Amino acid sequence: MHARAVPIDTVVSSPANRAISTAVAICHELGIDPGSILQDRQIYLAGSPKLQQIVSFLDEGSQCAIIVAHNPALTDLANDLAHAGIDNIPTAGLVGIELPVEFWAEVVPGIGKMISYDFPKNSD
Repeated sequence: MHARAVPIDTVVSSPANRAISTAVAICHELGIDPGSILQDRQIYLAGSPKLQQIVSFLDEGSQCAIIVAHNPALTDLANDLAHAGIDNIPTAGLVGIELPVEFWAEVVPGIGKMISYDFPKNSD
């Protein structure tokens, strides 16, 4: 996560305990203040369309964001945005998607390119 051309500047999380714990761990790893985590109750029961909407409403000052959410919506989001071909993002899995847009509101299905995919038990 450290070797990024664009530093992660926004962390949005479901308020669920496990999601918040993951978001806090990510913040500590990246040197981001955990107090800056944006909790969104809509993420908890969201499907991919709602997650896409949440992405489209991100602050335009943000260049790179992490969404800490739940399956199957998170896997569906990766597949919808980047045709990633992922069956299931495992717990603590990370998918990097490059979005060639100037504004978050321009994010639509199929626009992204998966640039990374990793998870704790990955042997690659």
